[in-house]
Order: sequence, then structure tokens, then C-alpha cells
Amino acid sequence: MTAALVSKGSKLDTDTRNVILAVAFLLEDDIIDQTSEVLADTVATKVFSCIKNVVNCLLLSSEFVSATSTFQAKTTLALKGISSQLKTVVSLLSNVVGKLSAIPTPSPAAQASSLKPT
Repeated sequence: MTAALVSKGSKLDTDTRNVILAVAFLLEDDIIDQTSEVLADTVATKVFSCIKNVVNCLLLSSEFVSATSTFQAKTTLALKGISSQLKTVVSLLSNVVGKLSAIPTPSPAAQASSLKPT
């Protein structure tokens, strides 16, 4: 645009030509700035609209992971408690077995004689 004004402006005096060129450069800069701004806004809007779905999916995934981690922590604590209880039960059963094995078992002959009517 500016080059066209310079070539056509050869019939004008120098001051007029310089003023026209200055205005043309300012208009050209303003048009480029506005075009760049509109283009940047359009690109940003498109990118954000595409990223919006990804961000929503990431938020949902993080909520799921958080819930899963909480559930796993609760389950781990519950299993730890059950393990402790089972350890206590095994220890008590071991004591019972030890006491039962300390009782002498009667011989088969003694058992048979105790079963005979007297």
C-alpha cells in the first residue's frame, strides 16, 4: 500500500507527500496490529476450546485417582488391623495346642479297660 502511494505521489510537493506517507504508515501499522490481535484472539479461542475437554478429563482422572488412593489407604489400614487380630488368634490357638499336647494320652489298653463294665 505504501509503495503505491509513493509512486502515485510524485506529482505532489514534498511536504504533502511526506504527510501522506506518514499517515499511510500509521494506518498500515494500525491495520497490522488489529489484524494480529484478531488473529491471536481467534487462535487462543480455538486452542482453549480444544484444551477445555482435555482439562476436564484430567480433572476427572485426578478425582478418580484421589478417590482410589483414599479407598486403598482405608483398605490397607483395615487389612493391617485384621492381620493383627489373626496374629493374636494364631498365638492363642498355638497356646491351646501346646496345652492339649501336654495332656498325656492314655494307652489303647487303658482305654479299653475303662470302657468295660464293672
